[in-house]
Formats: sequence, structure tokens, C-alpha cells
Amino acid sequence: MSPSRAERFADALVEPIVSAVSSCMRPEWTGLGLKWIEAFDQIPLTAILETVRDLFGEHDLLDHYCVALRRKIAAILEPVQTKPQVKVKPAPKAPRAETRIPAIERKIALGLQLLDLKSKAIGNIEFSRLRRKLGVEPVRVQEALRVAGLYGKRPEIYRCLTWLALVELSSPSLPADARAEFESKIVAGSRFTHTQIRARRPLKKQARRMAA
Repeated sequence: MSPSRAERFADALVEPIVSAVSSCMRPEWTGLGLKWIEAFDQIPLTAILETVRDLFGEHDLLDHYCVALRRKIAAILEPVQTKPQVKVKPAPKAPRAETRIPAIERKIALGLQLLDLKSKAIGNIEFSRLRRKLGVEPVRVQEALRVAGLYGKRPEIYRCLTWLALVELSSPSLPADARAEFESKIVAGSRFTHTQIRARRPLKKQARRMAA
């Protein structure tokens, strides 16, 4: 023990400090060796004793002092370790192939529902009123009607394409022979994007410029 430490602890070599220190000599603490001794450099033994005496008097002074000292030592030798926050990984997203088909089937179901409403409605005005009740935009209505009308009963087609590709395949501007060709190839196992299908549309004729 260094002289400075000996001088600092000289006043602490009295009862009940010696008895309290002795009661704190647990194997899990004393087994730490130098760390156990250095812990007392951070503990004002006499000041704590006087504080306990002021609070409780001489009655059960040793018991109260032992409790206070053990808490101080534990705070130094057994600090509460903050557990590292475990990062919860978000659940992996389902593969696109698993989510695409249910989404398309919902749109197909909507299209079939719209077809049923249109068959029962008296004129376009009533159909528009029924459509608004479903909260469906006019553009989506036309797409859903076309796709459901052609492929609502053909899962071998609509399960193999994206919705955009189905919209292009059911487009009235796509020639019937091109549509039939795509359908046969899709059933045979081929896959097409909406851009590939759109490329088979005939080019729009450019309007001739009026001569000046």
C-alpha cells in the first residue's frame, strides 16, 4: 500500500469500519485482487460512517453501515451493464412472385364485379353511379373491365403476367392476331413485359402537315 493510501486509511482503522470491511470480504470481490483494494480509494469510509451515525444514531450503527458499504462496493465492482440493444431485423419481404398474383387476382375480382354491375345497370349513368359507390376511378374501371372481360376466367394467362402487361394485352389497339400469338406463347411458358406487348401495337399515322 502506498504511503498516500496508508495515510488516507489511517483514520478508518477503527470500529465499526474494520468490522464492516471484514463483512464485505466476499470471495467474488476479494478474488478480484488489486481491483478489490483499489475500490476503497473511491469510498470515503469515515464520511459514510458519520452520515450513517447522523441518520440512525448509535442504534444498529454497524448494520446500517455494512449495508451502505456493501452498496458502495457493489456499485464499483458490479456496475449495471447496459445490455446492448438488440436490433430487431424487419421481417423479410415476401418475394414479388408471391405478392404479385394475389394483387392481380384482387383486380380481376374487381373487374368481374364491375362487369356484373354493368350487365345489370340500365345505361351508363346508372353504371357510373354504381361505380362511384365502389370508389373506383374511371381509368381503373376501364382497365379492370377489359382485363376481366378477356382473362377473368383464364388464370393460365393472368397468373403469368404483371397487371401492366395484362392491361397492354387487353388493349383494343393491339391487333387480334398479335394478341392470339402472345396468348399461345404465354400458355406455352413464355413471359412478356408490358413494353414488349406494347411494341406490337401499330404505329399511329402521323398527321400530314398542312401546306403553308
